[in-house]
Amino acid sequence: MATRPGLTQKQLALHADELGYEPRRAVRWLSPSQLINSGIQVAIAQQFADFADRRDVQSAYPQGIIAIDGSESDDELWFDFVADLGDGFDATYTVAHLLSEPQLAVRGSGGEGRDHTGDAGDERMLPRGSLLVMGGDEVYPTASDRAYLDRTVGPYAAASADLPRRSGTLLALPGNHDWYDGLASFLRLFTRGHDFGAWRTVQRRSYFAVKLRPKWWLVAVDAQLGTTIDEPQFAYFRDTLWPELAEGDAIILCTASPYWETTPYDADAFNATAWFEKHILRNKLSDPNDPDSPLVPTGAKVRLWLSGDHHHYSRYEQKSPIAPEHAEPATLRDARLRRAPQEPRASRNDPTAAPDQRRTQLITNGLGGAYTMGIDRLAPSIQLPDPQSRPAPDPDEVVDFEAGPVRFPGPKLARRMNGLLAGPLTRYWLPRRNPLFATSMGIGMLLLVGVLWLADLAVRSFHVHWADPVQTRWGDALIAIGVVFVVLPLAMAMASGYTSWRRGRARRRRGAEVQREEGFGVLSFVVGYLAALVIVGGLFLLSAVDMWGLWGVAWIGIIAVVGGVLGSQAFALVVLFSPPSAIGDFKATGLAYEDGKGFLRLHLDPKTDELTVYPIVVDRTVHRWSLDPLPGSSVVPTPASGEWPVPRLIEEPIRVAREGFGGSALA
Repeated sequence: MATRPGLTQKQLALHADELGYEPRRAVRWLSPSQLINSGIQVAIAQQFADFADRRDVQSAYPQGIIAIDGSESDDELWFDFVADLGDGFDATYTVAHLLSEPQLAVRGSGGEGRDHTGDAGDERMLPRGSLLVMGGDEVYPTASDRAYLDRTVGPYAAASADLPRRSGTLLALPGNHDWYDGLASFLRLFTRGHDFGAWRTVQRRSYFAVKLRPKWWLVAVDAQLGTTIDEPQFAYFRDTLWPELAEGDAIILCTASPYWETTPYDADAFNATAWFEKHILRNKLSDPNDPDSPLVPTGAKVRLWLSGDHHHYSRYEQKSPIAPEHAEPATLRDARLRRAPQEPRASRNDPTAAPDQRRTQLITNGLGGAYTMGIDRLAPSIQLPDPQSRPAPDPDEVVDFEAGPVRFPGPKLARRMNGLLAGPLTRYWLPRRNPLFATSMGIGMLLLVGVLWLADLAVRSFHVHWADPVQTRWGDALIAIGVVFVVLPLAMAMASGYTSWRRGRARRRRGAEVQREEGFGVLSFVVGYLAALVIVGGLFLLSAVDMWGLWGVAWIGIIAVVGGVLGSQAFALVVLFSPPSAIGDFKATGLAYEDGKGFLRLHLDPKTDELTVYPIVVDRTVHRWSLDPLPGSSVVPTPASGEWPVPRLIEEPIRVAREGFGGSALA
């Protein structure tokens, strides 16, 4: 069979019968039908989650500690962490291929947007992970058996087609999009022992505890839709971990969302996770059968927090504890410091400076395939648990964290992405990227002009005759515009005030930054209102006075087309300059940026008691494909150019020692 070069995702989907799945395009979140369907799914999931929580019935599925190959040995372990996958085919399949490579050539962190064909002098080879951890949102926009097949299972099976069957182990943590069908499809796919391409699934529940190597653990907790952790889940971790955790054990904790990133805007966001870390992982009941017995330390500490959900890469690291209350006994500290490396003297502003290995790390990496998000709302430093949370934490429990020197997307790419949505000459231009949104905008403009026509008819029945008939017609039209656009802003103000009231009741937001964002949010609405006034009012005046002598049907087409294009462009400009807490969130969803994707590759060496994290990104994913045959009758997509993009490191590897600074707090 001859290859067919240069196929786009849309053309590739025509070969679904040969592929065994249908390659899907990236979700168009601004599509009206998508917005309506997603809104309905979210509303149903949130309303009925407490009444039909599938975590309650998972206790019927037996699951102990998951022991992977070599868990009792001192052999090194390579494993991968990927999150927010299963969106558009181009991005998902590119990442799946990188994860499937037996040896992955990775360039150094040579700067944002670096060309993948550049100098290979700093290239390093990283072996494929024997364990793949999916950290949430394994499918978009909502979960179903068909969506998982087309968006996740199919691409990963094709990418790993050359690998031996069951040559890797797969563990998956559900995210909010996996929960939108009540977790039914997720449980069927990941907890029944099915093959997932070259990986085998071994978990029986949506949460798990894994022994990686002696003294090293991986724990994944399912917080449903970011609400609570259920009692059967607590019981599982108590029964499995408390008898096993020992002094000096290190834990990698996976959560479905990086709640630490949200604390500057919602002080209580980290509460459930903090309670779990303190009462299940760091401490345990002295008498497991007596819930009133005092807590005693398990001896274990969470050394690395991992999450996705936010589609960017960021890292927070623990500040070196210098206050006396954080200090451990001098004899223990001196003995440990003789074994552990000292704090590097390099400047904190130097991206190449290696962080102290004793620092606890908080890493977010949601670059597995979904649209890339900005980093606008990331605070330069955070405190965990947040001192303003309720109930207020003990001051001795609060730990300071500071942002790492490198994030993705960085400033250069973020500026470029910002301009794409409003750039008419780019493929990411809002009307081109979201044609149904532009269509609905045109219909909306047409309806608003229709409302103005009705108002105009009412005004004309009470109008004051001017000396000039033309002046009379202009006057009637302007009065109609004034009437409609007085009612409209009042309705918007009432809706905005109600939303702010509900938000204030739901969560306690604070700080000058929040106030500044809310101010810019109001300003963006004002600008959007003025833009609508100019576009709708202008089109109405032209049609009402009929300066060009056109008849009614022609004006309907002109208003719909011009209104759709100008309205979409105005929306793109308003979104572009809006803060992320307001409608500025549509900047990323409307763009649906499919480049800049990656994952984490982790290396655990028990002999050195060190975990190394390699944050990997590919600046450009593949967008043109060929179909190549496999032995038998199936085919797999390959790049039409014949070359896969070469990934690079986002920043230099992060090294985490098994033991931290000590003390009784979170880190």
